[in-house]
Amino acid sequence: MRYYTTAPVTTPTGSPVTTPTGAPVITPKSVFGTDNVGKYSFWKSYRSICFSVAGGSNSPGDYGGNHARIQDGLNKVVSNGYNMVRTWGTGAWSDLVCEHIISNSLDIKLQAGIWIDNANKGRYQAEFDSAMVSVMRYSELYLGVSIGNEQEYSIGVPKLLEMVQYMKQKYPHVPVTYNFLQNTLNDPDFAPVFAAMDYVNVNVYPGYFGNLANNAWTPTVQLNALKAYNPTEVPNGMPIVLGETGWQSSSPDTQRTIPSTKYLIEYYSLATHYLYGETDNTVFASGFYFNLADENWKGADDGWGLYLQGDQNAVGAAKGTIPTVFEILEAAKPVMVKVQVEFPNIDCEQAALDLLEQKVKVALASSASVSKDTIKLTDMCCKSGVMTLNYNVPMGAGSASGFTSTVQDQPAEVLGSEITSSYGVPKTTAIQSSVAMEPTASSQESQTNSMSGSLVAAIVGTVAVVILFAAVAVWCWRNRIRKDDRNYMVEDPNVIPKDQTKPILELVEKGDSGRDSKKSSSLSKGWLTLQDDEGEEYYWNSETGDVSFQKPRTSDSNILI
Repeated sequence: MRYYTTAPVTTPTGSPVTTPTGAPVITPKSVFGTDNVGKYSFWKSYRSICFSVAGGSNSPGDYGGNHARIQDGLNKVVSNGYNMVRTWGTGAWSDLVCEHIISNSLDIKLQAGIWIDNANKGRYQAEFDSAMVSVMRYSELYLGVSIGNEQEYSIGVPKLLEMVQYMKQKYPHVPVTYNFLQNTLNDPDFAPVFAAMDYVNVNVYPGYFGNLANNAWTPTVQLNALKAYNPTEVPNGMPIVLGETGWQSSSPDTQRTIPSTKYLIEYYSLATHYLYGETDNTVFASGFYFNLADENWKGADDGWGLYLQGDQNAVGAAKGTIPTVFEILEAAKPVMVKVQVEFPNIDCEQAALDLLEQKVKVALASSASVSKDTIKLTDMCCKSGVMTLNYNVPMGAGSASGFTSTVQDQPAEVLGSEITSSYGVPKTTAIQSSVAMEPTASSQESQTNSMSGSLVAAIVGTVAVVILFAAVAVWCWRNRIRKDDRNYMVEDPNVIPKDQTKPILELVEKGDSGRDSKKSSSLSKGWLTLQDDEGEEYYWNSETGDVSFQKPRTSDSNILI
């Protein structure tokens, strides 16, 4: 979002905030982000939010000198799971922010912002040098410096490239970036500017402003548009940071029918999970959510904050129930779902297993509100007419509980007539469990003591779940016949002990061409001896459809056939 003024930061009494006397002479040196910001891996540990709590009802500097408000804003940054903030100006106000971070030992880093537009681009050197006094003073907190925000077209490519080169020559160890408009990263005219930077910021509100009166434009639609964002002119390997994205909760502009608190929270949750929790995010190294708090001076462009504006003493109230970053990532973690289905007429053939597996996957996808293609089958077993299927389900905004209760109460309806007509009405149970996320060291430090008990409980629960599923996996593996990377097995009570026979590694379907099939003179009651690709024998009963890798006994006596 653009800041339309560069009004000086003032205290509540109206007197300007001045830089402390005795400021050190600028000595070009490295900052925290030096040698780091150019690596995608470095950004993965940072969760970031835009921090403009100095803004009030009249200007972006109304609350700039109020310590209580700064401290409250930083507390909300930490409590929501963030460890990096972005500013639009660097000087006296950002110095206060740094002082509060240091004095309270907060795990927060900053991206410095410098406001340059067409009006002050002629004096950019003085603006840069003034801001760098603060960056050098608190160099251990800064990842880099953004030398502007969304003004690249009014400044022009030649001047912008000149600005980048000035920073690189005078402050060679300080990473330089810029917050570009979303379409700029596809403009080849700016390619030389991108190449001269250490990393790139881009503000992306995909489709939002073009759909302000379109009620079909939902947070999910906007997230999909964000996922489809495809910058083409940034050099390969250069980190791209999402400089802003968000959703308004309200606006005095009557043409804007989309803004709502419900949609703001929903988009915030979806975007947060996409940035920090999804492996298919291949564009953004990290990102800043816009914004921590409202700023009423912005008029129709207000309403982006997770919190209301508040007053000189504190940021305002939360706009509803705002989940933390950790809560969002935990709620969206894949859930392990185990499904057991007992049929009266099942024969454990592959066709039956495949059909059942697809039906259960469709039911899970519907319950979890996700695509069935995202649900992964991890194991499948069949024993004595009971099928066991294990899945990983990316629950997202859905829940496994709906599937669990439905498939238990109405298994025939869930699995469909195609199943029940062939194999009878099933008896079904479904068990679901989630493995808790283990927070990183930095996130553990930022959590309150009240979370310690929850973390211990989560770890204990995780161990229990792992042991449970390991036991199931071992049971299935010890009795398995492998087929197409899925396991199914058949056990017949009239077989000799397993340890007296060789296990078969790969089952060959009966009827495959080129396979030896013979009626053994020593076998009876429909048993056939077959061979797999390695020449190992196994046994198939043509009357019952049973398969055994152990030599069958007769049903009338306890002697081997």
